[in-house]
Amino acid sequence: MANLEKKVIGVDVSLKMLTLNYKDSEGVIITRNIPNLKKDILGNLNFFDKEEYKIIVEATGAYSSKILYFSYELGFEVSMVNPVSIKRYGELKNHISKTDAEDSRLIREYGEQVEFRPYTPKSKTLEYLDQELNLWHDLEQSKKKYGLKLKALQQKAVVARKR
Repeated sequence: MANLEKKVIGVDVSLKMLTLNYKDSEGVIITRNIPNLKKDILGNLNFFDKEEYKIIVEATGAYSSKILYFSYELGFEVSMVNPVSIKRYGELKNHISKTDAEDSRLIREYGEQVEFRPYTPKSKTLEYLDQELNLWHDLEQSKKKYGLKLKALQQKAVVARKR
């Protein structure tokens, strides 16, 4: 079931920090926090042999995009795991505490048990288009919201300015 050809680096993701959990060459479990910044990700990933390690990342949308993209660019086998899957896995193991270090350990253990589809980033063109589409969608939603607000204000007994 599991592909144990490579050791697993479990990565818990937040806005500012990444928590990595892995076993070193002697099997000692190590947890390391690094800033969620390009230079820190690249500097720390260069510490690992891409032939020896694969990376399993908690999928958190924009927050996990840097670790996914840069580890893929460096040639690592990298996969995403749904946070709900990790939560359920933790429940099966009677995991109680909720810290980044514990979550990264759970992600690593889960990655040692389950085979995942490899992550492949979108092309740059598609990524740019997705970003533009998301911004356009948000602007449309804001326009609707303020249009409704203006209509509601016009129903007040005293209106600042008639439209």
